Amino acid sequence: MNVAIRLLHAAFAIALLGWLVSGYVERRAELAKVRVAAAAERSETQRLQGEIEKGRTLRDGLKRDDAYVVEFMARERLQYTTPGDLQPPPLTRGAMPPEPPAGALRPGPPR
Repeated sequence: MNVAIRLLHAAFAIALLGWLVSGYVERRAELAKVRVAAAAERSETQRLQGEIEKGRTLRDGLKRDDAYVVEFMARERLQYTTPGDLQPPPLTRGAMPPEPPAGALRPGPPR
């Protein structure tokens, strides 16, 4: 009788251990999926923050009637940009670009 009880306890312990391990494996798989989704969300958030900052920079340039920003937006909208075109550097918020010296020629559109 004593041996039968021990065997019953061992069988129960093995079954419980199997159930716990399978739950652990399932949770690890779920955690991996959540981590992948979180990384994708972080990437999307960074992309959107970049777009927001670009929009703010363009808005600030338009408020100042910056000819470079106006030209950039017109070329972008009319699809006159080509791969390799240089884009204006982003301005820090509140910073004004230096004015060209008096009599200096501003570069025009490519010919």
